[in-house]
Amino acid sequence: MCISARIFNYLLVASLSLMLTACGGGSGNTASSQSTESGNVALLFTDAPSDAFDEINITITRIVLISDDDAPIELFSGEKMIDLLELENHADLFSYTDNIPAKTYSKIRLYVSDVELVRKDMDGNVIETITPRLPGNGKLDLNPQGHFEVTPGQTLTLEIDIDAEKSIHIITLGNGGYIFRPVVFIKQLSNGIDGKFVRLAGDITDLGTQAQTFRLCRTTIAHQELVTDDSNTLISTHIDDDSGSIWCPLVQTSDTTTVYGPDGEPLTIDDLEEGEHATVFGRFSFNDGDERPVLNALTVLIGPAGTFAAYKGTAASAVDDITNRFDLNLAAGQGIVNTNPIPVQLQPGAVILSKNGDILDASAFETGQAVKVIGVLMLSATDPDFIKAAMVFVDIDSANIKLTGTISAITTTLDGFTLMTDSVGDRCVALTSDTNIFLISEDNGGFSSDEIAAADLVEGQQADVYGQYNLEGCLVADNIVVEAI
Repeated sequence: MCISARIFNYLLVASLSLMLTACGGGSGNTASSQSTESGNVALLFTDAPSDAFDEINITITRIVLISDDDAPIELFSGEKMIDLLELENHADLFSYTDNIPAKTYSKIRLYVSDVELVRKDMDGNVIETITPRLPGNGKLDLNPQGHFEVTPGQTLTLEIDIDAEKSIHIITLGNGGYIFRPVVFIKQLSNGIDGKFVRLAGDITDLGTQAQTFRLCRTTIAHQELVTDDSNTLISTHIDDDSGSIWCPLVQTSDTTTVYGPDGEPLTIDDLEEGEHATVFGRFSFNDGDERPVLNALTVLIGPAGTFAAYKGTAASAVDDITNRFDLNLAAGQGIVNTNPIPVQLQPGAVILSKNGDILDASAFETGQAVKVIGVLMLSATDPDFIKAAMVFVDIDSANIKLTGTISAITTTLDGFTLMTDSVGDRCVALTSDTNIFLISEDNGGFSSDEIAAADLVEGQQADVYGQYNLEGCLVADNIVVEAI
């Protein structure tokens, strides 16, 4: 079973994405049989980085999928909070919905009840919590330039990247303050192989060491199934129990999968035990004949939540070829009292990744580079503290430049315009086939974001332009957010 290879980028504020695997306790599935006229939709969150806050907590209460001709289809209903800044380097599966009517959908509507911007001191204590204004009273309509297609017997797989840095705006009028204006990019994945790595945590069951597989139960995934009542009207049926989801995705390991115990030391799949809590990083794929995808594990971390923590900072050295160590200058606000730098030991098999999920080697490290280490902090009263690292994410991308101003002098070939700014004067902006352009608007009925083409730009629009300067001094735009006139 395969998924369309078309790639879509959208601006939104919620998140749809990956898919998961089979259900139920034991080896069986508890979900009903898949209708030949329906497919599945999985929702997943990820985030672009932001340095302005230590937490950005967003509470989702409802997500619906909307077609041009029928009532909205509910994908999620409840109350679920996520910290966007935890998702800088990976994606989390948010929910999975079975039996979505197979057809074309034009819009996603997201309901957000609350957003919290949290700042902490150097010891990790909360010193300020800001509640920004939500546009549209928290009702957010997300309109792609294309459409969402649910195919019979398949799972629509979308990776949704909520760009926290672009979404938070300072209000310059009145007494100041903040507004949360969602900027979200959606990518439809091709068989799960071209997105960020997915993180999934739960308890190990159905351990098959010969097949190198196990299932993860008691996850935090919101799982529901759409069924019809006696009048053939769609209703949602939640199939989670009080102790967590009863849907148990299948995890497939291989000879290249790395496994680490609670002490940060390497293990094998033969060392795993039923009932152990595990956090798995991997990507989804389909096996022939399966309606749901399998999570192909890159790394398996054993131990209760918090055993393997994330440590942010900058590399203070390159990786030593002999000791396989590098020094890390820890960023403030992580609650760790330590004299920087702290040594980081790359454990056997430790993976080094870019923020986009590309596998790197130790040569990617440069002094001063931003890194995020997933590992176990080893404290000692006699020896120097150090971190045993299972995974390291390295920021190898150049930071985008942001210019804000008014669009003027759009070229007749639609390959650029002039941006009139108060900060740096007039600047030329170059557009490419990869430039994403989003139109945002707000009225009493809610907030709306639409992906548009260059031909839809209008002179006089206010715009935020993100990109890099070329040799001619023009800003080559990666993303443009424009306001409706």
